[in-house]
Amino acid sequence: MFKIYGSKDWGRIILKFTAQCQNYGTIIKVCNSSKSISFHLMEIIIMYSINDIKLGGGKTNSYRADIDGLRAIACISVVLFHAFPELLNGGFIGVDIFFVISGYLISSILYRNLFNPDSPGRVNIIDFYIRRVRRIFPALIAVILTTLILGWFVLLPDEYKLLGKHVVGGSVYINNIMLYRESGEYFNVASNAKPLLHLWSLGVEEQFYLIFPVFLYVIYRLNLNFVLSLTVFTVISFCLNLNGIYNNHQSASFYLPWCRFWELSSGAILAYLVDYNKDFWNSILPKIKNFIYAEIFRKSIKIRTLSTLFENLISFTGFFLIILGITSIKNGQNFPGSLALIPVSGAILIIGPGKKAFINRKVLSHPVMIFLGLISYPLYLWHWPLLSMAYICAGQQPEAWIKICAVLTAVFLSVLTYFYIEPPLRYGKYPKVKATVLFFTLFVTGGIGLTVFFTDGLKYNLNSKESELIYKTVKYKMRDSWNIYDQYVDNCKETLSGWPNNTCGFQSKAGMNDIALIGSSHAGHLFYGLQDLAKRKNHSIALLSEVSQSCFYDLYTPGSFSSYYIRTSEAYSYVQKQDNIKVVLLADVVTESVDFYKLVNHPEIKDPASIYEIAVKKSLDLLKDKKVIIILDLYRLPFEVSSCYERRISFKMQNNNCKFSPKTSPIFKNRELINNAIKNVAKNYSNVKLFDLSEVFCNYKECTAKIGDNILFFDNHHLNIEGSKYASTFIFNMIEKTFDEIKSSR
Repeated sequence: MFKIYGSKDWGRIILKFTAQCQNYGTIIKVCNSSKSISFHLMEIIIMYSINDIKLGGGKTNSYRADIDGLRAIACISVVLFHAFPELLNGGFIGVDIFFVISGYLISSILYRNLFNPDSPGRVNIIDFYIRRVRRIFPALIAVILTTLILGWFVLLPDEYKLLGKHVVGGSVYINNIMLYRESGEYFNVASNAKPLLHLWSLGVEEQFYLIFPVFLYVIYRLNLNFVLSLTVFTVISFCLNLNGIYNNHQSASFYLPWCRFWELSSGAILAYLVDYNKDFWNSILPKIKNFIYAEIFRKSIKIRTLSTLFENLISFTGFFLIILGITSIKNGQNFPGSLALIPVSGAILIIGPGKKAFINRKVLSHPVMIFLGLISYPLYLWHWPLLSMAYICAGQQPEAWIKICAVLTAVFLSVLTYFYIEPPLRYGKYPKVKATVLFFTLFVTGGIGLTVFFTDGLKYNLNSKESELIYKTVKYKMRDSWNIYDQYVDNCKETLSGWPNNTCGFQSKAGMNDIALIGSSHAGHLFYGLQDLAKRKNHSIALLSEVSQSCFYDLYTPGSFSSYYIRTSEAYSYVQKQDNIKVVLLADVVTESVDFYKLVNHPEIKDPASIYEIAVKKSLDLLKDKKVIIILDLYRLPFEVSSCYERRISFKMQNNNCKFSPKTSPIFKNRELINNAIKNVAKNYSNVKLFDLSEVFCNYKECTAKIGDNILFFDNHHLNIEGSKYASTFIFNMIEKTFDEIKSSR
């Protein structure tokens, strides 16, 4: 029986709640009280949640309000990070906290079955998954279907097609695998345009739930040491995580399940030690307490007081670690890696001491924290699609008031989901029937997503003229157009003679090449247009694209591009040996991080301008016998190119005509610094010319991503086919003049 303290002002709420709870077999007693309405409402919510916490034998478990409070911290940090990343650098670690909590709670359920005195060694897998389906599916289905409906009005055909793919992934809990195969970094800007990106974490959890019950059952049946077995499982997963980080596969460490299982299994170890291995604690903790009691405090305080202090110290340390992680860990760092130990350890140290520790009792168990914790799951699901749609509609980071409205809407929808969508399906009679209906509904939802994907995003969801124009541009994707290297990278259909076998190179036509193009993808996106002109002008161009992140020699990029400088040296060596190559194009790329590059041979130099000057000088010295054209990078768009299209819903700001001021480009300052460094070196070489690619798209006061009806960009810094053709005409004019100079000098 639950008591609810109420007043006349909210009698309707009590009556409605009472009726609902009676349907679920819960007895409610309403009492009069002078307490505030808000406090009463919190009490109702808290007690309502208790109804679903059952032991294997059907007895009500001791409710851990502090864990709901910890959920609140995790969810709030994630939401604030997604809405205002500049204010909360490490908010994304909330997901890691969720993993620990989930591992702790789920394994506790499994342990109750295994160690049930009435039927020991039994894990009811079917019942376990029925509970998971009823808990997770209702809110998930609501969010996915709503996102599909919103996407119909907001997204362009290619964006809607991608959403359909992610709907399928979210429906079968493999979104993390899909995102990994897309090679999309969680922290890059393009991720903002993926409304179901956040479902990757549900994929990791559900994949864990598929194997972990079986793993525990095997341990039990083989009579293996639980702590040792779980520890080995955790250490292996953690090592796989570190291996990905240290071998420049951050995307793998972030998304792949076996690299994240250790966070969930850490919670499982904690649950076993705290609740089911009393011998361990009874043998270890007294020794620790007695040592502190006898040696440090010299028996000056009571042992009971010491125990309280000990619990509070552990809990406070955990709380400190979580705050430290949220405020100090930055996106873009090698995460998860060893940095993930901070939030994981913090969550363990908070949960471990129990609900009587001061932080747990006074901070985490506060009614407001509990309320936010109870709605944390639907809030996590709702907030990101709304923020992502706002970003897509704006074409860039939306104004603060828009993001605040999106978050508040997410909170409102979360409350509705918690009270009106989840209860009828999560509680009450006919659990198997409800689970079956939910499973079938999610299956159908996945089928809708599959249909959207295979119909190219239902490409005629806009008016026919606009749709035709959009779809025309959509076909100019990386793999299908400008990025020739990527198109053939898997089987290397065309390899240059004398080029290292481990790296692909391409040429515009068979025979001797007289032009070489060296660089990253910013060389690749020019190749389509240049190679077409080269064929018509009786030239042949060799593409040595994506050999590095930079086109200059001796530059090193920490992280995922750490070994690319080797390919750069191979490209220069190849060009030096080819006497027929007369003109070399170096396509530079400017990033938003001014300290992105380091020198391989001079790592002690930190100044970006000095680094570039040394690298450019070394490069030009190696190419002193060639004619060199350095292509200075274009300005990056301060908005998503997709915003150049008209949408049914739009929050456009400055980019209505797909135009912008160069000063608003994310790389404006860095571009000025780096270009000045390049110019300072190039002026000393008579064989070197500079071509400023931005001048093709900019005049003295503004730039454009659109000429007539043709949009020239694929994303905010890569040209599509039309853009490649357009820019190449200007570049090739300089190439032809260079060949004329070569002829006249003979």
